[in-house]
Amino acid sequence: MPAQGHAFLRTVEEGIAVSTFGWKDFSQSRNVLAALTKALRNHFTAEIEHRTPTKKNYLVRRVDPYKLWYANGGLYLIAWDYRKEQFLAFAIERIRSVKLTNNRFTERPDFDFEKLHESAFNMIWGEPQMVRIRFSAGLIASLSPTIDSWPLRTIASASAGETMRTAARTRS
Repeated sequence: MPAQGHAFLRTVEEGIAVSTFGWKDFSQSRNVLAALTKALRNHFTAEIEHRTPTKKNYLVRRVDPYKLWYANGGLYLIAWDYRKEQFLAFAIERIRSVKLTNNRFTERPDFDFEKLHESAFNMIWGEPQMVRIRFSAGLIASLSPTIDSWPLRTIASASAGETMRTAARTRS
């Protein structure tokens, strides 16, 4: 590889993180990825056309792109979202277009990818939530070694040997 190729990869290295499991075809996202790579390298604020998994309509979001993250077979843009005023993960396959602005952003001092990554529960960031899970008697026996380390407590015994538990995901 020519020297300028190595130099280019070094500048890109800080903008990408990888956690592998499965894969998706991102060939339809070539233009989106090219624009986001340019935005990441040059700290350009961007306007992305994005849709959530539950909606058909695309919304324009103004974002400061911080990192492309490959995780669990998906590629995500980690960006500061101006509307929600927080860091969000945007699935690349749900970004239809990217328009770079002429505005360059300065990286926020509170951006800590490792901290965000550690606090993520399958891409769900935010405050810990209380959940209730109903296990059948057979399943609870096979899961016990795994879930015994969770911060769980038995809420009530349900019918037919089921156990209702509540789990609070805590931050480390």
